[in-house]
Amino acid sequence: MSVTVDNMQAPRVQLCLLSGPQAGSLLPLLDSRTRPTRVLVLAAAGAETALEAFCRLVQAETGLAVQTCVLAERADAADIVTALEGLLAGCVAADVVLNVSGGTRLMGLAAQGVGQRLGLPVWFVDARYGGLQVLAGPLTYQGMVPASLTLPQVLALQGWQWQAQTVFMPPAAWQVLIREWIANLRHYSTGLAILDWLALSAGAGLVSRELEPWQFEVQAFRDVIQRLRQLDLVQLEGRRMVFTDEQARLFARGGWLQGYVLSCLAALEIGATQAGASVRVCDDRGRQHELDVAFVVANRLHVIGCRSVSVRKGRATTDMEVIFSPSLLQSGLPLTGGGLLLAYRPLKSQEVSRLRMAGVDVLQEKQLQNLSTYLQEGLLHQV
Repeated sequence: MSVTVDNMQAPRVQLCLLSGPQAGSLLPLLDSRTRPTRVLVLAAAGAETALEAFCRLVQAETGLAVQTCVLAERADAADIVTALEGLLAGCVAADVVLNVSGGTRLMGLAAQGVGQRLGLPVWFVDARYGGLQVLAGPLTYQGMVPASLTLPQVLALQGWQWQAQTVFMPPAAWQVLIREWIANLRHYSTGLAILDWLALSAGAGLVSRELEPWQFEVQAFRDVIQRLRQLDLVQLEGRRMVFTDEQARLFARGGWLQGYVLSCLAALEIGATQAGASVRVCDDRGRQHELDVAFVVANRLHVIGCRSVSVRKGRATTDMEVIFSPSLLQSGLPLTGGGLLLAYRPLKSQEVSRLRMAGVDVLQEKQLQNLSTYLQEGLLHQV
C-alpha cells in the first residue's frame, strides 16, 4: 500500500533517536500532517546538550512536551533495546512510529530490530531535502516533509539563540561601486581598510576620529572617498569624516562586502533559506556573537566573515579573531555546512592554516571575484 503525506494518518507517538543536532529527527514534527501528539526521544550518552536544545525547539514550535531517556556510557545493543522498550511501555503499537534519522548506527540498528519485532513503521528522513521513507512496517511511503529549516531553527537546534538579523541589499548605484572595488581590490584594499577603521571609530555619532596625515597621502583612500562623496554617503569636515546616516556608516564598515555576498547568494541556482547579514546570536553560555552573513542550504548552516583584517576589537589582533574567534568556535558555532572568511587584504599563512584547521576556508584579494563560482560549486554537493 502506498500513501502520500496528504492522505496518511499521522502517528500518535513518534520515537526519535538523537546523538547530536540532527534535523531529520525534527522535520516530521514541524509538519502538521506528520506531527504526533506525543514525542519520545532516546539520546546517546554525551548528547545531553543537543537533547536539551531539541526539546526546547520542539516545545517552542509545536507546543509538545518531550519524554526523554539518555543512554549510559558504552551502552550495548541490549541496553538500547531495553531503553526503547522502556520508552514504549504503555504505548499501543498501532499508534507508534520509529524515526531512525538520528542517533548512532548501533541505535538505528537496534531500533529497526525493535520495530520489526513489534510491527512498527520505521521512518528515515533525509535532512538535505526532507524526503521521508518507511524502511519497515505496514506502509510503504515516498514523500516530502518540510524540506527547509529556517536560520533561527537551525541555530536553535544547536542550542544557539537567534536574536536579530538584517538583510541589506545595497541600491543599484552602490552595487556598481561594490563591483568596481571587487574588481580592483589590489588598488583599493588599503583605502578600504582605512575607511573601515574610520567607520568603526564614528560609532552612532556618525563622525569619525581625526584622520592621520599619512592616510590623506594614500591614493587608494582618496579614490574611495571620492566615490563615496559622489554617492552622497560621506563628507569631509576638516580632518574628520562625517557619514550621511547610519546606513552609510554600516556600508563603509564592511556592509559593502556583506552586500556583495548577499547579491552572489541571490544569483545562485541553489536556494538559500533566510540569508541574513549582521546576525546576532547568543550561545548556551550567554555570550553574544555577531555573524557577518549566515544562511542555510540543505538544512546546514554556513557563516561568512566579511570584514577587514586590520580591525582591532578587544584583545583580538586581527579581524579573523573577531569573526571566527577561538571562543566562538569553542562554544560550538554550528558550522554544519561550512565557514568562510573573505579577506580583501592578505592574511598571514599561519592565520589561514589556523582557520582551515577549524573548518573555515579563506578567499583573499582577487579570489573574491570568484565568490559566486566558489559558492555554487561548494554548495552543489549538499543538495
